[in-house]
Amino acid sequence: MRHTSILVASSLLLGAMGACAASEDVTAPLPNSDDAGSRIISGGEGDGGFDAGDSDAGHNPVDASDAASPMCSPDGWCATPLPDSDLTFKDVWPLPGRAFALATSPTLGIRVLEWTDGAGRWTYIDDSTQNESGLGKYVGGIWAPNDSEVYFGVSPGVIYHGTRGVPPQTEWTWTRSRLDDYGSNPGAANAGYIPYNSGAGSDGYALGVWGTGPDDVYAWYRNAIFHWKSEGGAPPSWVMEHAARDVPEANQDLYFLGAAGTNPDDVWFGGVRPGSSKSCALVVHKVAGNYERAADGVLSPSASAWNAQCVPPAGVQSIGGDSGWVGNIQSPGPGVAIMLNGKRQVARLKKVADGYTVDLSEVPTSVMVSNDRMLSLWAASEGEQWLSGKGLVVRVDNAWDGGAYQISTLALRGAPVRTDLFRIRGTSNTNLWAIGAGYALHKTTP
Repeated sequence: MRHTSILVASSLLLGAMGACAASEDVTAPLPNSDDAGSRIISGGEGDGGFDAGDSDAGHNPVDASDAASPMCSPDGWCATPLPDSDLTFKDVWPLPGRAFALATSPTLGIRVLEWTDGAGRWTYIDDSTQNESGLGKYVGGIWAPNDSEVYFGVSPGVIYHGTRGVPPQTEWTWTRSRLDDYGSNPGAANAGYIPYNSGAGSDGYALGVWGTGPDDVYAWYRNAIFHWKSEGGAPPSWVMEHAARDVPEANQDLYFLGAAGTNPDDVWFGGVRPGSSKSCALVVHKVAGNYERAADGVLSPSASAWNAQCVPPAGVQSIGGDSGWVGNIQSPGPGVAIMLNGKRQVARLKKVADGYTVDLSEVPTSVMVSNDRMLSLWAASEGEQWLSGKGLVVRVDNAWDGGAYQISTLALRGAPVRTDLFRIRGTSNTNLWAIGAGYALHKTTP
């Protein structure tokens, strides 16, 4: 397995920036830390770095200078001041009293930020090496087991691990490792990127990291799941534990898109079998060290692309018909997974003695601002979830018992929020974040 590490101390100040280096083959070894440095990311297709098109250019961002008078909606969503106005927040991981976030910018590239309730502001904590040429075409999510340790992913299949120094030395130190590529076309420039699919209503990124705790950490890249562990007395590394390769044709791939769980013997991974116009949901459950196929479906080969249906393997559940796409998955309790499937379907999988059961609930059109898609789900409990979409947050109660879907108002000073909210996460109903282009909205009221 290719494994490269760097060890550098991060700076809280953005240093002087140079121009982007020329394009490099993304399959080449990672650059050495001696070459690290901040730079302006051009976003062009040729340099292999961050793509400026990843930002939502049509957003209406909060003025970061307005920190003295924070804006809050009638339902308690407050806009936090941002250090730069062109940031597009892609992911957030909340903890009590703080949060870590992953953002992109056409001028700054990919940035990692920390929020603390005490300071009431976001601070950059990365070392900027994630913006070197050949890295960072897309981001792969962020996860933090505690307030002094952070993981995040960037293309092509690179996982960063940051640790905070012990006071009085509080600067962050970062290492990075590259995951092996087990896809059908290893080393492809856009490996792990899934183009727009009508079943999900969006594109996707098959790269991420998550764990049940600081000593039990997983990563996924394309069709493979990795576990950070030591084998045979060797130093710890990313060991591939499971790869989904059962595809009808050699040039196809399965993709993992998210993970959740309650303990090391109860971990769920959500994903997709993408087709040209439709897709099938994929869910794998790790139980007592074994990976079980909890939900799956293969598009019927005899039908046309528009008439194809997801046919599940024998003894396996199918979720969502021909619109399966599990990019957001949560586990509010042992043996239970709740997920956003496709554009607007909330699904629940339960482990039972003879397999798995599935329950589905459709987000009603009455709460949708337009005929759009939901982008993210967070489960406060099995009976209560939160969804985010384009300028929209929806609170869900008892989805599988009648279902109550209610809009949680985001309007700030009477003006609507008009941007995709890529992620909603929380630690409780009084510590919720909804983030997107120009916005990091925080809710601390019931």
